[in-house]
Amino acid sequence: MNTYLMFKHPHLLTAVLLALVYLWRGFYLLTNQPERPAKLLRIAPHILATIMIVTGFGMVFQVGAMPGWALLKLVLLIGFVMCGAVAFQRARGTARGKMAFLLGLLLLLALFGLAFSKPSMGVFG
Repeated sequence: MNTYLMFKHPHLLTAVLLALVYLWRGFYLLTNQPERPAKLLRIAPHILATIMIVTGFGMVFQVGAMPGWALLKLVLLIGFVMCGAVAFQRARGTARGKMAFLLGLLLLLALFGLAFSKPSMGVFG
């Protein structure tokens, strides 16, 4: 099997799982329902984000270059994680937390859009 694909498949799986966990937690946040998830579901976003970063860098090293869109994806992922930290920990249940969740959702959509399109980034490409 191609080594690149050994990084790509776990990367795609963790991206989908991270999105599902984020949406699940966001549902509870936006509907003001008390959420007390199992410990595994509280730490899952951290594990999934770490796997995404490691597999992402693995793919970059396999290609031998850092395309501009890959760097932008890393920046968007960091922003997404920060929004999740605000939404689900620091400002949980407040208007600020809900706005952080929605901003994180926009960043997540941008991440998926960038992953599907991989455009030439002009000065970043």
